[in-house]
Order: sequence, then structure tokens, then C-alpha cells
Amino acid sequence: MSTAPTISKVNSTMKILKLVIPILVSLLPLITLACPITQADKMQGGRCINMGGYQMYMRAFGEKNPTIIFDSGSGDDSTTWNKVTPQVAKFARVVVYDRVGLGKSQPNPKRLPVSSQTVVNDLQTLLKKAQIKPPYILVGHSRGGLNMQLFAEEYPKEIVGMVLLDSVSRNQTFHDAPPPKTSNYYLEAITVDQSEAQVKQARPFPDIPLIVLTATCHHEAKSHEILWQKWQKQLAQLSPRGQQMIVYGSTHYIQENQPSVVVDAIATIMSELGKLNVPACQKN
Repeated sequence: MSTAPTISKVNSTMKILKLVIPILVSLLPLITLACPITQADKMQGGRCINMGGYQMYMRAFGEKNPTIIFDSGSGDDSTTWNKVTPQVAKFARVVVYDRVGLGKSQPNPKRLPVSSQTVVNDLQTLLKKAQIKPPYILVGHSRGGLNMQLFAEEYPKEIVGMVLLDSVSRNQTFHDAPPPKTSNYYLEAITVDQSEAQVKQARPFPDIPLIVLTATCHHEAKSHEILWQKWQKQLAQLSPRGQQMIVYGSTHYIQENQPSVVVDAIATIMSELGKLNVPACQKN
């Protein structure tokens, strides 16, 4: 008796392959772009959250309340806070995350623009799925500062303080040119004007402690620098409890150039809220 496959069996196999191969191909991007989290990262509070079709990375560590949430500037991932968060985790709970398409977070397969409203919605989903409850102190750098302003305006009862680092302003009239379309942050870079409008149209900024940290070394035209300093002053006026601190000699990346200033600003807000346990001073 012949053991060779019959023509009908071959045809059946080919039909199955035609059905299976497209499915495998469609899943390939999700497999290759899966949130690349290591066991060491998990041990330090890192995790990937299913957002429905893609995953986003976040890390929570430290034990005490309130929770300090950090949001990075355009194109930057959560590692930009590495010089700040270890110190803050000594007196508060820290949450860092990578926005969609950045760092360890997957891009949205639908390739939708990423406005500040998108970021706020994603962050709320992350916090709920991770069961990280308010109150929150928000810390935002550059574009991340614009996102945090919108978050505070939409969820004022959840926010007890904010620190802005050389933040984008809702009144800003010039921005960096968008990166190439192949860039991992192109989809958020093209929404700056839209995001500013979203912040303007939201509820009033809440009455919370607010510290605006402003750098002095931007290497921009003098006319641009004058406007930037004007917008920074306006940010400090968002809250009646707002104040501006000039970080002399720092570039736009205050968290990397002078991280202790950022730590001190967060500690100042914690102290104002009566949440900071001051450690015993070391003897000389």
C-alpha cells in the first residue's frame, strides 16, 4: 500500500497554511516589539501593561505616599529620570513610564497621533490597571510638562502638587521642527499645537503647590530666550501657590544636569503638604 499523501490531503494542508500564515505574519510585529522587560527589571518594580493591542512599560518603586509620577520630554523615555528617582524613592513612591512607542513601550499598531489627551488617557489606564491610587504629585519635563498640566486639569481631585522642568507652555508660539516620519516620536511631535489647545480648553488649573524649574542655557536666539522666560513665568502663575526657580547654568535637561535641584523641589512640595519625614542629620 502506498504511503504517499493523496492529492486531497495535500490540498487540505495547503488550505490550512493559507489561513495560518497570514495570522502568523500579522502577529509578528507584536512578537518582535513585545515589551522587552527583564527579570531584573521586574525585581525593581518594572512591568508591562496590556493596553488592548499593544503594551506599555511602567515601573513603580518606593513605599510611601503620595506617589510621584514622572513624564519625559519628546522622544525621551523613562531613563531620563535615572539620576533623580533613586533619591526620591527614599521618601516617596515613584512611578516612571514610557509613553506609547518610546523606550520599552510598544507603538500603537493603528499609528494614531499622540496628543496630550492621548497621554493622559493612557496614563490613567496604566495607573488603574497597576492599582496605583492617588494622591499624586506630577513631575513633567518639556513636552511631558504639558501632558502633566492637562492631567491636573482633568483630574484635580487626584493631584496634590506639581513640578515642571523647563516645561512647554500652553501659550508657546514656536517649537522644534518635527522629526522624520520614521522617528519613534513623530506621532507626538506633530500634535504640539493640538495639545496646547487641549490644555487651554480644559478645566482651570487646580490650586496646588507648583514649582517651575527654569534652565538658563538653551543656546537659542536672544528673542526666543526672552519669550521662553516669559512663558516660564506664566507657568508659575497657573496656581496661586506657584513659584519659579531659576536653575542657573543648566541646559534644558535639568534632571540630568542638576538632579539634586529636582529632588529638592519635590521634597519642598512634600514638606508643604506635611508628607515629608525629615531624616536625622549626620554628625560631622
